[in-house]
Amino acid sequence: YRGTGKKGKAAFHQAFGQVKDLRSFLGKKPLLALTATADKDMRQRLCKLLGFRDYKEVLISPNKENIRFTVAEADRNLSCLDWLVSLLKSKREQSPFCIIFCHTVSDIVLVLSTLLMKLGNDAYLHGTETPPERCLVGVYYSATPESAKERICSSFSGSGKARVVIASSSLSMGIDFPRVRYVIHFGRGRTLTDHLQQAGRAGRDSKQAFNVILYQGKHLGQCERSVIEVIRSKECVRKLLLHHFPP
Repeated sequence: YRGTGKKGKAAFHQAFGQVKDLRSFLGKKPLLALTATADKDMRQRLCKLLGFRDYKEVLISPNKENIRFTVAEADRNLSCLDWLVSLLKSKREQSPFCIIFCHTVSDIVLVLSTLLMKLGNDAYLHGTETPPERCLVGVYYSATPESAKERICSSFSGSGKARVVIASSSLSMGIDFPRVRYVIHFGRGRTLTDHLQQAGRAGRDSKQAFNVILYQGKHLGQCERSVIEVIRSKECVRKLLLHHFPP
């Protein structure tokens, strides 16, 4: 489901809330419900929405051993992205695919303008297409035109020029790009579940991949305490992220 439902609710959430009513027509027939990353609280809420009473859970760890996690504080000039700029300048269209998740439009604008400024003319490949079609960097969020979204999806599926997309969480819903090497969070996911779901966009081909967590002070007020603890702790990031999920 896409778009907006009644009273501004996401169409997906509105429809999902009606699954229980639909299930009432099935009687006592067995029903299988599958979901991706979900902690205990989320699983309980899902079972309640589905009207499950006597049920069994089969749990699989969301741990992906091919993803390496790194946390770093971002400075005002975002020099923490200089490695990505160098990679794009040297590899050009051979650069590995990278998704940068941001949680506000202002952060999307900040990261986009920073990358374009640092890349200069190197942000564009040579060719006869329009500049947006030749740009190595794209944007994907709710206000992005459908044509631009399709161009990003085509690129990440192997038939376009974009190699980096700066995106909101909307890119992580129902989209599968198998060759993403880097997922960068500019500001952590608001919950551990959100973060693991987005980090899991990297390395879907089972090859080595990386989740780089960048944050500024302003981001710490936008997420749960458990997320802040991961950012500030000196312990293993993977261990902390997976603490609330099945082993």
